[in-house]
Amino acid sequence: MAKAALEAALDSPEAIAQERAMATKRASLKGCAVGAISVEQDFKGLNVRAGPSKGSLVVGVLHSLIETDPHAPNDPPQPSDRAFGPAFNIIAISGPWLRIADIDATTEGYDPVVGKHAIKRNYQGSGWVHRSRVGVDPGFHDDAYDRPYNAPGRWTKVNQGAGALLTLTGGKQGETAELLTCERNWLRIRYIVDVEGGKTRSETGWFKMHPHFTGSAMCKVDDSDCQLRQSMDIWD
Repeated sequence: MAKAALEAALDSPEAIAQERAMATKRASLKGCAVGAISVEQDFKGLNVRAGPSKGSLVVGVLHSLIETDPHAPNDPPQPSDRAFGPAFNIIAISGPWLRIADIDATTEGYDPVVGKHAIKRNYQGSGWVHRSRVGVDPGFHDDAYDRPYNAPGRWTKVNQGAGALLTLTGGKQGETAELLTCERNWLRIRYIVDVEGGKTRSETGWFKMHPHFTGSAMCKVDDSDCQLRQSMDIWD
């Protein structure tokens, strides 16, 4: 009975009208929603700016800490351990600058400045950060689309001649591949693949990504743009 009632509710004229309205608004929403993470190694944090330039006003900071063993959170890290900041969504790209939103509220880990485990609150809002301090986490990549497409869309032609996306970082450790542009939950990336003889070559293509879902509370109840960005994952 409960299942029948649920199906009836989903098929009601009101539910259908609401879904159509949501689809129309998604289609008109500009920008993109690509999950990423701060890889800033300076414990002063990553500056978030009001515009896509170094001279723009700093509106907030995203904190980086070193991930720790949950059973020994205050143990000093190894010299090779790297710091990471919060995850967020890339919602626009302008040259080397990325506009971000839907930022994780806190960063948790070992803080070498105070010598112990810490939890720090991050800026909440939107703003611009430099791509050199951002990593596109492979966990946000849709493995079903691991070869570059010539355009953003599952029904577009796949570039079979290009190498598979082995990693979303290239060059020096922590240095991101070049993020060229984005559309909905598709990201155009210039990246590195291995070839015979221990050499590498550069490839460019579109990859389907997943948006970042912010914390356990997800989006705020009244943040319809955040909800729409996270629904982009169903787009083709």
